[in-house]
Amino acid sequence: ERMPEDEQEVIVHNKLGYRYVSYFDEHSGLFFDMRGGNQMNCIEHILVTHWMPLPAAPEPEQS
Repeated sequence: ERMPEDEQEVIVHNKLGYRYVSYFDEHSGLFFDMRGGNQMNCIEHILVTHWMPLPAAPEPEQS
């Protein structure tokens, strides 16, 4: 199964039903609340079962 790119910002869903915006760390294979931070300063998002890339930002309306 494909995993996110290193430090990619994604939406994750875990076994407990919670959803978070997370950053993937390819070295540990884990999801965290901060990009590129020291793992001692980050909160790990545990029991992740699904992930998806963030959707594109909306286009500004033309007036």
